[in-house]
Amino acid sequence: DSLDTLSVALLKNLPNLLSDFKGDCMALRDVTKLPASITSSVLGLPARKADFQNLLKSLCQLYLDSTDELILKNVAFTLSKWVEGKHTRVSEVKMQLKRLSR
Repeated sequence: DSLDTLSVALLKNLPNLLSDFKGDCMALRDVTKLPASITSSVLGLPARKADFQNLLKSLCQLYLDSTDELILKNVAFTLSKWVEGKHTRVSEVKMQLKRLSR
């Protein structure tokens, strides 16, 4: 379905977009809204595991590096949605969140 196709594209490309716009706070405010729209069914796809891990690490690093309140809120919203989601990657999200809290 088209939502899953979009979700796969987001999962694959968002780490590069986050990196590309690292210095542009206004653009990052918009880009960081996108990960929350990735469907749970795509998050759990075995073929997308590396893409998910890459995006998760990118978001966590951005959370540590950013000082912008909206970017922090967007990343926190995505991570909280993912940690309570119904997909096979919940444990990976929990592990990254533990690292963030240290």
